Amino acid sequence: MYIKQAMTQLSSEIHYHKLSETHSKDIFNKIIDIIIPLHNMGHIDKHSLDYLTSGKEFKPGRLYMLPKTHKLSIDQINDIEKDKNLIKDINIPGRPIISMSGSPTETIAHFIDYFLREIVFQQWTYTKDSTAFINKIQELKLPFEFIMASFDVTTKATAIKRSEALKYKQRSNSKTAPLVFCTKYNPMFKKLNRVIRKHWNIIERDATAKSLYERPPMIAYKKHKNLKEYLTSAKLKEDK
Repeated sequence: MYIKQAMTQLSSEIHYHKLSETHSKDIFNKIIDIIIPLHNMGHIDKHSLDYLTSGKEFKPGRLYMLPKTHKLSIDQINDIEKDKNLIKDINIPGRPIISMSGSPTETIAHFIDYFLREIVFQQWTYTKDSTAFINKIQELKLPFEFIMASFDVTTKATAIKRSEALKYKQRSNSKTAPLVFCTKYNPMFKKLNRVIRKHWNIIERDATAKSLYERPPMIAYKKHKNLKEYLTSAKLKEDK
């Protein structure tokens, strides 16, 4: 299953191109042609030069996959729990990772990363991980009338076929705004939104409903009142 998924991705001529031979030595020579003049001009010291030119034997980058088990549906997971052998027949998508360890670009990648890392850390858009992102969101001080919303990404743009992308592009030109439900956040609304979109084809079968609602609805969440706002409202009523 793992090998089959890898070969399926490698067969894509959009992202991969098959070569008859490796060009690792040629790539290293091109890097040397850039590094030595930089050293001669004083931009790279002798220690860095020795590190960047220390390679002798190189090999191409290696592909490995990270199985996206979270992409399995609930039904598939339940079936696998009942019969472990079913996992052999289920096509689990894999996230391709290219390891450049031992390749001609390994040392120069480490060298550049050393300097870029500090620059990236200083950017206000930098986010270390999911926990840091959540903490950053919680620290935001937004005006009362602002609405915060989040969306689940089911697929990335690189996985969408060109014909599908053009179809959605044409649909996005529609001037009809989607129906928006404004409500206070509740964990159940996330499931409700999925149910509506999943069964939207039922509404599309009805000519009248389709003419009224051309696109699936959206759910917008209003901010809950905090304790300060409740106390302020109570105080205003007493003053009246």
